[in-house]
Amino acid sequence: MEGKEFCTTGYHFRTAIGVIDYTHIEIEKPGLHGDEYINQKDKPTLNVQATCDARGMFTSIDVS
Repeated sequence: MEGKEFCTTGYHFRTAIGVIDYTHIEIEKPGLHGDEYINQKDKPTLNVQATCDARGMFTSIDVS
């Protein structure tokens, strides 16, 4: 099943060829610049963003 066909039949997005999402991963607060890692819930986290194609295979991951 090709990408466009998969997204149309599986998820009802006719023009989609993949997906993008992000999450927060909780970490120990670093000693240096630790306040830069505090999220909106007052927890130290790293942001993780990932994209995948219509087959569910990761095409990119960014952690910052």
